[in-house]
Amino acid sequence: MTTSGTNDYQLGSWRVRPSLNRLESAGKVVSLEPRAMAALCHLAGKSGATVSKDELLAEVWGGIAVSDNAVSRVIAQLRKALDDDAQAPSYIETIVKKGYRLVTTVEPWVPSATAPSSHDAPKPRGWQPVALFGLGLLGLGLLIALAGFTRLAPPETHGVLRPLTSLSGSEQDPAWSPDGRYLAFAHTPADTHQSRLYLRPRTGEPLTRLTETGLSERAPAWSPDGRRLVFLRGDLSACSILIATLAEPPRFADVRELAPCQHFPYATLRWGADGQIYLSDRETALTPVPSRLWRLDPRDGRRTALTEPPPHGLGDRAPALSPDGRVLAFLRTPYWSESEIRLRDLGSGEERVLARLDHAPRSLSFSRDGRELVYEDNRDGGRVMGLPLDGDGPSLRFSTPTGVGALAAGPGPKELSFVSELSDSNLWATPLAGGEARRVTASSRYDGKAQFAPRDRRLAFASERSGRPALWLQEDGTDRMLAEVPDGSAIHRLRWGPDGRRILISTGSRRLYLYALAGGKLSPVDTGTGGASLGEWAPDGDWVYFSSDRDGDWQIWRTALAGGHAERVTRAGGYGGQADASGTRLFYTKYTSTGLWRMDLATGRESVLLPAFCPCAYDHWLLRPEGIYQLERQALQSRFYRYELVPGEGDRGEQVLLRSLPATSNEFTLSADGSALVFCRLDRAESDLAVYASD
Repeated sequence: MTTSGTNDYQLGSWRVRPSLNRLESAGKVVSLEPRAMAALCHLAGKSGATVSKDELLAEVWGGIAVSDNAVSRVIAQLRKALDDDAQAPSYIETIVKKGYRLVTTVEPWVPSATAPSSHDAPKPRGWQPVALFGLGLLGLGLLIALAGFTRLAPPETHGVLRPLTSLSGSEQDPAWSPDGRYLAFAHTPADTHQSRLYLRPRTGEPLTRLTETGLSERAPAWSPDGRRLVFLRGDLSACSILIATLAEPPRFADVRELAPCQHFPYATLRWGADGQIYLSDRETALTPVPSRLWRLDPRDGRRTALTEPPPHGLGDRAPALSPDGRVLAFLRTPYWSESEIRLRDLGSGEERVLARLDHAPRSLSFSRDGRELVYEDNRDGGRVMGLPLDGDGPSLRFSTPTGVGALAAGPGPKELSFVSELSDSNLWATPLAGGEARRVTASSRYDGKAQFAPRDRRLAFASERSGRPALWLQEDGTDRMLAEVPDGSAIHRLRWGPDGRRILISTGSRRLYLYALAGGKLSPVDTGTGGASLGEWAPDGDWVYFSSDRDGDWQIWRTALAGGHAERVTRAGGYGGQADASGTRLFYTKYTSTGLWRMDLATGRESVLLPAFCPCAYDHWLLRPEGIYQLERQALQSRFYRYELVPGEGDRGEQVLLRSLPATSNEFTLSADGSALVFCRLDRAESDLAVYASD
């Protein structure tokens, strides 16, 4: 039998699932690291023929220079996973001085039932594993990669999830017509960056493409009578708001430009029951000013400002209109990871804060009865939260393993449409002096937060390939899992100890853990009460610094690993600190203001080193003796800088561009000798539309 890279197959008593990197047998599930799965699939494709170590190195490691022991370790991992015995093999036999071969039959996997298929897509994704990306304003994190909607997992609460689309690429911005007959949405094919508007009948009949231009169209919104759509058209350099009249059969009868806009594709449109259009947009495209809310007259395009956000942060965004059209809800994000849900009475203009959140959702929607708002929380999978307008706190409405976004009331009274978000992120390496980048991990789920060891090329990284957030180690070209996070929360930062024998783990639950490679023990770090984030070693290895808001605002603290009370270090704000090699100076950002700061730990005196440094880059820089490194993500490419500390010039850094790279995330690490740069890259991003119907 010839196997593919993604098709399931039967190997003895095991079901092999390459797309999920796992084996299943009689209720037992075993996760494999990607290279082990690739080696198994290569052996399976040879129909019992002997495969040499050189062939496995070429096919599985792609020519990366590793020792023969790397192959032996992977074979040992496979035997352990398969419960195989090297002396009396049932699966993998060693052929002395020649290689390895499979000694059991390989058969196609025949599922017990036929999976449902989607009939609304001109290019369906089918059974292939997919990935998708939520277009957060700050790129709020990379989401786990899972299967397509033909395998849509059930929610954790009572209700039914149903796929609406399964196109190749990304579907965004769902909007149901007032009568519930049609779903308008934007679709970006996998092979292009240009999005188009489509209509999907509720009955599931074939899709209708509404637009075909050289620009992208996004954010459709229906008029109250369901006869017109308002939407955005633009690219990174231009943005317009257009209105189109719909004819039967569904198509655009005429399209006219209503007004310019500034922030494509992040501007958002809603059409109110009062006939006015409500818009979230920047005032100008020239500078990254916060967004605000506007009222737009559909007759002449005249717009009037409704809100006055603070001058920092993301501003006012994600507008949602109550079903009766009297209340405008929106998110105000004064800082990069905090938000307020605010309500504005459109008649009186009065505003009030409904809730304050410690994260930044991307969308809001009223329920059909107008009694609650829903928003998403993607910090651990995808959770949709309901917030009653009567003052009660939020509660979980449903959750899925994937990230969610673009929430919109569905056609039924208890239905909610949303975008299901998947992504495939891997680690890549490139010589700092120049040259091609190569992929160093190959997982179908998130790999990131990489950190080189202090004196060699061992690479610690976070991965969710086992199904839960875990600490992994790559050594000599082989990946192995060290430990899963006990509380299941995401890993936010990894740091090697100065001795190269311990790894400090910071999690989304504001806990620190210490992993000792000798003995493989994972233990919590006692940081006192109030939570701890973004742990960092002191150079002596006896203390760790961390960030905490336990006193009401974010400051840098430290604690001794031998025990004792945590000590506050900064007084005027601090976040994401790093100490220099001498241990006499601490460098850090501040949560609520721009700048990269430096403190003399002996005197407590602080000064600003880089005044324009964005607080959102709190964990996207690295302090080394030769300077400060930063990977800055831009629209089409990323740039890697070093700020050289100018001696005798006081608090000043001189910026030097080292490399330009294809668009990446902001995560990176440098090898100990400074020759290799490893960064996290989103290799594939896709999304589908779905609807949740509560009981």
